[in-house]
Amino acid sequence: MGNQSVTRILIFVIVATLVGLGIGFVASNLSLQPGIVRLEVSEEVLESRVTSLNSQIDELKVKESELVDARSDIADLNNNVGNLVIERDNLSGRLSEAGDSLDSLEEELTAKELELDSALDSFDLSESEKQKMEERIEAIGDAIMKFESDRLLLVELRKEVPQTREEAMEFWSSVRDIARSSDPSLGIAVEKVISKLGPYYNWLETQPEPDADMDGVLDEGYVQWAFFPPLGTFDYFDEIGKFQNDALLVIIVRMDAALSLIL
Repeated sequence: MGNQSVTRILIFVIVATLVGLGIGFVASNLSLQPGIVRLEVSEEVLESRVTSLNSQIDELKVKESELVDARSDIADLNNNVGNLVIERDNLSGRLSEAGDSLDSLEEELTAKELELDSALDSFDLSESEKQKMEERIEAIGDAIMKFESDRLLLVELRKEVPQTREEAMEFWSSVRDIARSSDPSLGIAVEKVISKLGPYYNWLETQPEPDADMDGVLDEGYVQWAFFPPLGTFDYFDEIGKFQNDALLVIIVRMDAALSLIL
């Protein structure tokens, strides 16, 4: 009888303990639940933030790549500008030298023409000698007339490229007439210049305002316009360069030929 009472008491104690533990576990879970929910929410927020940061990093990488490309384009542009300045200065020197040589040679031709005219009247020459001298005088006169066209052409070649389409058409139409009188092939060269001026002035006339933000960064539209012009935009200047070189060559060849008339 006494042993049964002890057993019941032990069973009661064990059951009470288990119930207490169960209640405590449930209560503990209930008290932790808000924290778990907050952790889950925080985890979602952090994952969203990480995704956003990764996206921003990708955008920065793209912008960094674009910046590297832009710097490369700027370096190329500066190099091209430097080369153009050198070419312009070189051409200016050649034009000035050609003009001085032309003036000097024309004076010599004029003096030689007068000398031959005087000799033709003063000396007793055979018909063959007279004919040769007359042909030489005529050749000198033709050379002097061509030099007048060449001198006008050199003046035009020293001028700056016009700023507007209308001014360019007027300028090159005038140059074409002068070039043709110097040599027909030069008129064709000017026609090629005129055929290429459209794309350049189409691009120039669409120039946007160079707006910049607070950091001094230029507007993307202006950057695109300045650094990525349509293909063929600057063929105009290539043809101008070809024409200038052709014109100088024609004038130099003519001066070389004229020298033989006075030697």
